[in-house]
Amino acid sequence: MEYRDIIYYDKDARSKLISGINKLANAVKVTLGPLGKSVILGNPSGGNPTVTKDGVSVAKYIKLIDPIEDMGAQLVKQVSSKTVDAVGDGTTTSTVIAQALINSDQDISNVTEFRRGMEFAAEECIKVLSQNSRSCVNDKDIISSIALTSSNGDKDIADIVTKCALVTKATGAIEVVITTSNKTAYKVTEGFKFSRGYANSKFINSPSTAQCILNSSLVLTISDKVENFRDIKPILSHAASLGKSLIIIAKEFDQTFIDVCSRNVKMNNMIIPIVAPDFGENAIFNLEDISIYCGSTVATMSEVAGGSDTVRLGELSSVTVNKEYTVLNGSTNMNEVVERVKQLKSLSKESENEFDKKNLENRISQLSACTATIRVGGHTESEIKERFDRYEDTVGAVNAAMLGGCIPGGGSALYHTSKLVNKSKGSFVKNLISEDFNKGIDNVLSSICSPINQILTNADINADIVSDEFNIGIDAKTGKEMDMFEAGVIDPLDVTVSALTNAVSIASMVMTTGCVIESPIINA
Repeated sequence: MEYRDIIYYDKDARSKLISGINKLANAVKVTLGPLGKSVILGNPSGGNPTVTKDGVSVAKYIKLIDPIEDMGAQLVKQVSSKTVDAVGDGTTTSTVIAQALINSDQDISNVTEFRRGMEFAAEECIKVLSQNSRSCVNDKDIISSIALTSSNGDKDIADIVTKCALVTKATGAIEVVITTSNKTAYKVTEGFKFSRGYANSKFINSPSTAQCILNSSLVLTISDKVENFRDIKPILSHAASLGKSLIIIAKEFDQTFIDVCSRNVKMNNMIIPIVAPDFGENAIFNLEDISIYCGSTVATMSEVAGGSDTVRLGELSSVTVNKEYTVLNGSTNMNEVVERVKQLKSLSKESENEFDKKNLENRISQLSACTATIRVGGHTESEIKERFDRYEDTVGAVNAAMLGGCIPGGGSALYHTSKLVNKSKGSFVKNLISEDFNKGIDNVLSSICSPINQILTNADINADIVSDEFNIGIDAKTGKEMDMFEAGVIDPLDVTVSALTNAVSIASMVMTTGCVIESPIINA
């Protein structure tokens, strides 16, 4: 096996990288906007080609022959991947901005100062975007509009995703899977469901369903092994005084304890012991999730022995327990649940371990207490793949909007942000560090106008925004100004912020590159 190094330095290195970036970006950006063009992707196996308007699918497909140019293309793919991983959408926007940033024709003396200026401008732009965002949780019209925009105007996709989002709320537990059917359907499962059930059949109080069904129950979550029945008597007495059953979810139970609980079923004094799902450290994490959903605290046995004054009990409207799983319903602690989901999503984004990431995603789905599954079907493999990609993009955009808020779409928010930051520039660069720092600011402010320019280019429209109102943009179909919120052209704030942040990051990397090296195999 023989290797031969390919090495480029400084300007030559950056020129090669930029060439590859432009080739990929030019293919991706034609898909942007409601009148974006389709891209046909060949099948390497000789089968049917794929027709798509999904920017990330186009980016993933491209592999350039020149190894250094391909490096540049791969860097832009990182923009897309990071944006998708973070918020589920915005791939084309991030690519368009990155291309504009990288192709800056400004004469730069100090690239470090130039990069610092870009990073500073990005921070100022994010502040303006955040200040002008709106909450959209439970707003059907806004959610529907975001879904329609992200799905490239596919009403069927938008309708299904909107229905699922309104049911799952801000937790965003919507799963997209491929089915062998030629039709697309969705199903909603309500409640916090985990894979542990009752210890024996004596707990069944609904023989027709072989389940234990309880209404208005208290919940006790314990991090230790529960061994002695008398240790929980203070909690049990409290539950009995309220006329409620008691669900105990703990790390482990002694068999004697379980036997005593099963005998109490006959006395209509329901005490249901359930082992926490999973094992080891994950069992504790899952127990914490359950406690947050129920509104309880994870207590030790010594705390439990102190009674209800030392332990916070949860309360649920209904609990269903069978041999294999338990479903908790009726949380009154949804604000904390939403915060927990946000925390877990952040951990999932940062995780590089696929097992950990999958585990976190499962916990998010459980905490959502209402999970929607969209099964994407179609007549051909390419049709299913294309629709699956658009469903995933749409779900990602809607989830991001419900969690982080929304802004005017169609590139108009970035356009107005550019103008507002430029107007205020004098106030925060009074003592200008350097000319190159200022050039970095200007590069960002001009580049973030590229999405709206590309949308209008794809629509064959030549128009400008005249109004200074933040909500005003250009109708890509008519070329006329309109209120983007009223027209339903809306973008998730987090998608736009992520696209801008990742684009600046990649552009900075390219601009500060001094050498690129590739060692391709010549003979094998």
